[in-house]
Amino acid sequence: MNDDKPESMKESSCQELFNAISDGLAFIDSSDKLEYCNIALAEFLEFDEPSELIGRKLTEFFSSDKATELSIFDRLRDGEKLRYEFIVKTGKGNKKYALIALTPRYDNQGKYIGCFGDITDITELKIIEKASRESEAKYKTLVDNIGVGVAVIDKEMNLLSVNKFLYDAIPNLEVKKNCKCHKTFIQPPRDSICVNCPAIKVFEDGKTHQSIVETPTSADVKSIRLVATPLRNTAGEIYAVIETVEDITEIQRGREQLIQSEKLAALGTLSAGVAHEINNPMAYINSNLITMQKYIKKIDSYIERISSNRDDAYEKIKYILEDFQDAVDESLEGSGRVRKIVADLKSFTRLDRVKTEYADINEGIKSTLNIVWNELKYKCKVETEYGDIPMLFCNANQLNQVFLNILMNAAQAIERNDGLIMIRTWCNSKAIHVSFKDNGSGMTEEVAARIFEPFFTTKEVGRGTGLGMSLSFDIINKHRGIIEVSTKPNEGTEFEIVLPLDGLKQSNEQSEAGDRSDSEINVREAAN
Repeated sequence: MNDDKPESMKESSCQELFNAISDGLAFIDSSDKLEYCNIALAEFLEFDEPSELIGRKLTEFFSSDKATELSIFDRLRDGEKLRYEFIVKTGKGNKKYALIALTPRYDNQGKYIGCFGDITDITELKIIEKASRESEAKYKTLVDNIGVGVAVIDKEMNLLSVNKFLYDAIPNLEVKKNCKCHKTFIQPPRDSICVNCPAIKVFEDGKTHQSIVETPTSADVKSIRLVATPLRNTAGEIYAVIETVEDITEIQRGREQLIQSEKLAALGTLSAGVAHEINNPMAYINSNLITMQKYIKKIDSYIERISSNRDDAYEKIKYILEDFQDAVDESLEGSGRVRKIVADLKSFTRLDRVKTEYADINEGIKSTLNIVWNELKYKCKVETEYGDIPMLFCNANQLNQVFLNILMNAAQAIERNDGLIMIRTWCNSKAIHVSFKDNGSGMTEEVAARIFEPFFTTKEVGRGTGLGMSLSFDIINKHRGIIEVSTKPNEGTEFEIVLPLDGLKQSNEQSEAGDRSDSEINVREAAN
């Protein structure tokens, strides 16, 4: 070693000790130059020997400006111990990260003679931290944009953090102590913690829990699904809960509407069975009425033959028989109508009737009118103009469903007793046209634009599922047809259906050939 090195460094045992330390060690003189450094510092700065660094300033390798460098050594001269993180440029031009601790040195008279430096390589740590920050940023971006609210809740039910989706969804949300999760998610705020809060249950048994809460708003009531999952530390202890908050109002409404649809389907099945059961007693009622009609005629003829003196008794019997005849005739007419309605109801609700066949559209409308007549007769009259149209290859049961949906909507749109529904059918060389026009309340442009959307309805709860016109659109579309609506508020509504003359027959053929677009264009041309 050089003779000008500190006396303490001349001992070989001290050299071995310093070189055995993994951190870089350096003695820096009062002019800020290196007096001595160990092998670890030379390796960190990518030099072959420690001697190559003697006489150089350590700050040469710092990625810092001159002002920072001067500030460091001025503060050391004032007696401060300093600890800094620096980006270091090595002798080979590589970038590393170092944690440098500097301690001032004094002589026996207390004069500043330099400093001692401890340089720790934290390059790998910084790489890990950077990767962790990038991973955290990706995670945050993912959590902020997953489309549901996410909150972290501690054991005292305080919100620790929320994602951007939840923050934006809840006005004036502040993440702070004493901001209770149940008071944030469930409005209006509760004075005590909700017993069904899934976060509480997670802390109790350590399992994932969920619940659905109803939260009233100024407009309606929203359904919120809360799913709480435990967060555990390395010891397996639950220190917090991560809870997702999802608005499932539309899903719940859709579920309720589907349930209603299932009820209607069950009612249809029941109606078919009831119609079958009604047919049996109606058959012998009708048969008995016909027999009674014959007996009345025979009794009348017998009385004519045996009565030579037409006294008052004869006239009374004659009157009774005539009145009896009228009652029987009227009963037969009613019986025939019931049987017709039952037949139409069976045809309409027959679930196994899925095959396509040639059918008379006019007859389908007539049978549908029989079904829905009770809804129409007290509030409107129906005018029909049936054109001379050919038989159509179609699913008649499905088309009757479309006619029923339109007629029911028309009946509900008519709010006075002088309502009118006009039904017309006609055809040209390419298609059959069917028009339903009413003088009801009509619709706005916004409502008309959405009328064929699934689950869209303007009716109050219990009066509509929002599926009728959507299903009608799908049925007409399957028949390669089109259905259009023209309406104005307070001026009524008209639905026009256009069905190609070749019906489903050509549709099936074209489906196999993969040529559907041209057929749709042809229907559009036929509509014009």
